[in-house]
Order: sequence, then structure tokens, then C-alpha cells
Amino acid sequence: MKKHECLKSDISRNTYVVLRNMYVLILCLALAGCAPVAFDSHSFTQTKALKADALKLMDQATDSFSLHAAEVARLNDQLESLHNYEKTRCKNKITVQQWDILLDPDGNLLGGFLVEWKDSIILKKAVVTEKGKLIGGAFDQIIELESHKRKSPVIFE
Repeated sequence: MKKHECLKSDISRNTYVVLRNMYVLILCLALAGCAPVAFDSHSFTQTKALKADALKLMDQATDSFSLHAAEVARLNDQLESLHNYEKTRCKNKITVQQWDILLDPDGNLLGGFLVEWKDSIILKKAVVTEKGKLIGGAFDQIIELESHKRKSPVIFE
């Protein structure tokens, strides 16, 4: 098997494992039967914006990391800020776990991608494309979970 075929196979396997884990987390939330968790528009909006920012920055990974180090640092600060915000929300354990997985520097999602880019300096377009699909899907899972939380009733005066 050629080297690029092994890489593609490993990425596909990693994609399957990570997405399976994300679905298991959502299933655990659904089966927990706990009191409804409140929807948070700040969290929802920020997660969508950070997804767009992350994917846009990832497209630059075919350039030298040093050209984008400040942008990566800024994105990491924003991600960490939202992650910390999520930790303060009541009954939000599953969402926090999803953020933990997404940001893990030793994992196969965004945290690991950014470390890989820094270590490799430049990444191949195929790797960026595959990882973009995987990371976009992980963000979508967080967004989907938030969107299904109980919305506060609107009171008209």
C-alpha cells in the first residue's frame, strides 16, 4: 500500500472513531432523562462563528505556520474563552466534553490539527481537506446539541 493510501485510510478510520464518540455523547444526553438544559444564544452564536473562523484558518495550513501564528493564537484564545464559558453553565457536562474532545491537542480534531500544523510547518491540501470535514462535523455536533436545548419562553407585554 502506498504511503498516501495509508494516510487516507488512517484519516477515514479516525473520522469514524471521532464521529462515533460524538454521537455517543449526544445519545448519553438524550438517555440521561435529566431536566431540560436551557438554550444559550451566546454559546450558539459564538460556536457557529468559531467554526467559520477555524475552518477559514485551517485552509491556510498549506502555508507556513509562522505566517499565521498570530491568527492561531487569537483563535485559541477565543476557543478557550468559550470553552471556559461552557464550563460555567449549569447541566452542561456533555457540551463541555465535546469541547474537550474538539480542543484536545493530542486528539484528531482541531487541537491536534493546530499542533500538527505547528510541528509540520506546512500541511498537504488533502490532509487539510479531510481534517476540515472532520472538524466541521465536530463543530456541527456541538451546534446541534445547543440548538436542541430548551428555549426560554418569550413573554409579550
